[in-house]
Amino acid sequence: MKVLFNQIQCRPYITPLIPFRVRNQPNDNYWKQQMECDCCPYAAANAVRRLGIKDDEAKMIRELSEKFKLSEKGVTSENLCVGLEEYLKSKGCIGNVQYCGFRQIDKKYKFTDKPTPALSWIKAEMENGKQIILSIGVYKKELVDGKPVYTRQYGHDVNVAGYGIEPMGLTIFDPYGENPDKLNIRLSQIKEGEFVHNKDDNEELPVTDDAKGFYEITPKFSYFNPDEIAVLNGAFSIRIN
Repeated sequence: MKVLFNQIQCRPYITPLIPFRVRNQPNDNYWKQQMECDCCPYAAANAVRRLGIKDDEAKMIRELSEKFKLSEKGVTSENLCVGLEEYLKSKGCIGNVQYCGFRQIDKKYKFTDKPTPALSWIKAEMENGKQIILSIGVYKKELVDGKPVYTRQYGHDVNVAGYGIEPMGLTIFDPYGENPDKLNIRLSQIKEGEFVHNKDDNEELPVTDDAKGFYEITPKFSYFNPDEIAVLNGAFSIRIN
């Protein structure tokens, strides 16, 4: 494993890491994360590079990780918002980060009090030239007394790379794993169910336990366990003024 900075202790990948294929390549390529806990700095780096920020990969990831207060549990939603604006300011830019999701964060970053982002908002933000990071929760789904129960396992961040004619579809780039390609996903609204939150999470408990109205993401990611699914927990919109 190639460790970019010594102060962060993270569990390495189970499968061998791919090399830095994207280093010094054209800006349309995305960088792949190098440790299990650094999906957030890499998703943020992929976003700001598309907004015109250029830097060496190791330096950018190190600086973002420090601004985000990255730990072995990842990055909190508020630390992403605060740290990304601080990072952009350090580059001489005025950045603006907005969040829509079920995490409790400072209201200055919240686009809406609704607990889940609307797909229409994501697409509108992209049309306005903003970069979008999706906050995904990986859940174990099972039936309890005939109703779906979603037990959170961990969180993950991915970049939105585009969308097409599919009304409920998005194209994403997943910084995790060995697949270098963009993935087409579909969002299906959950009709009923309950969230069981992870007590070891690095954030305060979400604002709701009700899974109704959130979006399940298909198809499953290749590295999921058979009983795991992805749920859209939130989204970050990033722009440079």
